[in-house]
Amino acid sequence: MQKLNNKELNSDAVPNLSMKHFKAIISLATFKSFLAASAYLKISQPGLTRIIQQAENRLGFILFERGAKTVTLSAVGAEFLPFAEKVLRDFAQQTNKLRLNHYEERPKINISCLMSVSHVVLPKVIKEFKAYHPSISIEIHEGVGGFISDAIIDCRVDFGIGSSEFYPKGVSVIDEVEERFVVVLSKRHNLAKLDKISLQNIGHLPLISMPPSSGISQLLDAEALKIGLILNHEITTNQYNTMFNFVLADLGLSIVPVSVVKDLNKSQFCVKPLEPPINRKLAVLVQSGQILGDVPKQFLNLLLPYLKTIS
Repeated sequence: MQKLNNKELNSDAVPNLSMKHFKAIISLATFKSFLAASAYLKISQPGLTRIIQQAENRLGFILFERGAKTVTLSAVGAEFLPFAEKVLRDFAQQTNKLRLNHYEERPKINISCLMSVSHVVLPKVIKEFKAYHPSISIEIHEGVGGFISDAIIDCRVDFGIGSSEFYPKGVSVIDEVEERFVVVLSKRHNLAKLDKISLQNIGHLPLISMPPSSGISQLLDAEALKIGLILNHEITTNQYNTMFNFVLADLGLSIVPVSVVKDLNKSQFCVKPLEPPINRKLAVLVQSGQILGDVPKQFLNLLLPYLKTIS
């Protein structure tokens, strides 16, 4: 073995080589030409020469025999090459594994969901799910019925939670529950003294409602039309907190699913049953013919019992 006189070499230390050095050694051994290897690495030929010389100085032996036209591995260089390839390969595999687990392809569940369900049911389910699967991320896409079915059909989500009464062809029901509607009004409202409230009581009173495109508004309008009423949706909003603030300001009353009033401050609001009852059907929805993966299935196994408690 040919030794080098060199102040950088310290026999008691691990040679200070970087991935840059390993890539240069492997490329030069492959192409057997400084010109070709430097072009492959997209560095200058003098730059590659310096990197190889630096690696040889730090290792303490010659890696390459330089000929007039070609470059070949020395005997010790031929022994070192498999080690260099293994170091580079192991480094790439380990960094890819870490990136996969923590940054890029982290397992994820995508769910499209009615807003009235997401803020009541999902927090409890997600908390329990994350206790078993801390590395899986969850992305919630909140919206109204049409948004949910579109996301399912376009394969943007693993499954949806929406009204099973308003879903198009191509969407199928996995499981279904019924949820009743209640009337929310301020304690100062004229109807607050009644034990039960009917659509006839509401008549043409101003309502604070979800947008016309929502399944809730469409269902209530259809039920009102059956008895010859046209509901007065005076103010529309897509946020329940905003809706209840408007109710508290005596701008109208609201008809909402019972799940959204569970955390409502009953010292400020009255919540009255609607008579005769009006229910909506909630369902877990998937694309027709879709086979759910193991992770979404595990999430649904936790979700369905919670979903059945909201009625």
